[in-house]
Amino acid sequence: MLWDIFCEQAREMGLENFNILIVQEFVYNSLSNSYRDMFTEIDLTDKRRVERDF
Repeated sequence: MLWDIFCEQAREMGLENFNILIVQEFVYNSLSNSYRDMFTEIDLTDKRRVERDF
């Protein structure tokens, strides 16, 4: 189920090949801005994810 959500998000972003790295918010917030810029944040409270019982 999670993989399907990630694949849909990637397709919407125009990505065909992608890697996923899940970083805990605590760690993410401790990164410098230049490192944070390397990540794409996905809003897990997005209505589409809530509706899917995510």
